[in-house]
Amino acid sequence: MSAGPGGSTRRPWAAGLLSLFVLLVFAGSLPGRELLPPDEPRVGLIARQMVESGDWVLLTSAERVYLEKPPALFWAIGVGMLVLGPGSEIAARLPSLLATLFTVLLLFRLARRRFDEPTAIAAALVYSSFSLVLQRGAW
Repeated sequence: MSAGPGGSTRRPWAAGLLSLFVLLVFAGSLPGRELLPPDEPRVGLIARQMVESGDWVLLTSAERVYLEKPPALFWAIGVGMLVLGPGSEIAARLPSLLATLFTVLLLFRLARRRFDEPTAIAAALVYSSFSLVLQRGAW
């Protein structure tokens, strides 16, 4: 174990435990309910049309070009739909769950570099408990 700022020891398993915590808390909201309007159905439908048409460059919604949002989210959902099926609610929500996980781990890493590991763990857990994060972490 290496010593961090202030002489504290680093725990190599801390990031793994944080990842497991985030996945356990947020993965339960992936399946089990329909896509909630107005955003989830529209985004899911656009990604589904992209997968079915094979056109991963020009996004369309109801046969009209859709330019309101950058395509990265649609591409991530499309990849999930290739694996899990075009009607998968899990595929539509998986990129958001992974973004939440990435954000928690990034916060942990930045706080660990700036302060120390116990502070970083606390910061990541506090962020994960914010109401908005809990509500939208996998949407």
